[in-house]
Amino acid sequence: MAGRITIDKQQGIALFQVLLITAVISIMAIQFTQTARNQLSIASTIVDRVEAQAQLRSTEAELLYSLITEKRQPDKLSANVYVRKWNFYGKPFTLIDEPLDSTKDARQRAQQVSFSTDGRRVKAVEIEGRDNVNITMQDQAGLLSIFRGNAGSKFEDLLQSFKQNPAMDESEIKRYVSQWGTNTANSASFDTQLTDQIQPSIMLNSLIDWQDKDDAERINGAEANYYNRPGMPTNLPLQTYQEMRHIRGFNDQLLALLHPYVTVRPLGYFNPMQSPARIMALYMPQDRVDEIIKRREIGELDTLQFENLSGLEVDETINFVTSGTLRIAIEVSVNQVRLTKELDINLQPYNKHPYIEFEIKI
Repeated sequence: MAGRITIDKQQGIALFQVLLITAVISIMAIQFTQTARNQLSIASTIVDRVEAQAQLRSTEAELLYSLITEKRQPDKLSANVYVRKWNFYGKPFTLIDEPLDSTKDARQRAQQVSFSTDGRRVKAVEIEGRDNVNITMQDQAGLLSIFRGNAGSKFEDLLQSFKQNPAMDESEIKRYVSQWGTNTANSASFDTQLTDQIQPSIMLNSLIDWQDKDDAERINGAEANYYNRPGMPTNLPLQTYQEMRHIRGFNDQLLALLHPYVTVRPLGYFNPMQSPARIMALYMPQDRVDEIIKRREIGELDTLQFENLSGLEVDETINFVTSGTLRIAIEVSVNQVRLTKELDINLQPYNKHPYIEFEIKI
């Protein structure tokens, strides 16, 4: 009897050991499976990132080539998808083609040619693009240049406009929400906590003091006595947009707010046809701005219409030709990976170096 009890105990212990070993093996198998899944996910993300980087570089190269070799205006019949889709007033565009209106349009596009400098007929280069790319281009001639404080009272008027009219247009809403989150009080208006930080006179005069060549402090400005730090102000033109964060009255939030409307680049002229709506409103009544924006969005705005609606004409300071000084943002998405590259460039197609990159942000 005692022997039978011993055997039963041994069998019980053996069963327990088997169950324990099985449990350990199961846990290890689950751990190995989970680790493999994590490693596979990481590897997949790395592959997606490499693919996104390759597509970003290809898109940048194709876009710059197109800007250098093509006219800077949209052409729906171009063999180049960038030319068919692009605009220069800051509206994002994709490279997904819309259906052609007719077979005649298709024939015209296929047969499109260009000419070399010696007059020879050259077949157009066809570039198809990708469906996972978003591009934004802004002609900086359509912005207020604060180079050496050139914008003057118009810059002060722009600052006042955020206080007097905090309502956002469509592009402002998308940008604001992406940067600062949804404004629950009024999603179509800038937060008063942001606009209350704006001090137009201090910001304008401090901006001028930062760039002028003297040490005389303007009323509401700021010179060396205010900053009390070596090298501030520089008394030189702004080298980058981000340099403004060091100037009295400015901070990171206000820089983000103003970025779509101002440029630190010196410009030969102002091109209001490519301006954001808020900049246009500094030069004409709001109802005229609304009509111009409406026509521009549907591709029906030409120079004559703009002159008639705006009351502005070409002179020594205003021109309606798209300049070569552009602000470009390229966004590429591959599954969960999203890469963005921003460029400030100046195109000079006939020079040895066809473009100059002022700023790059990745």
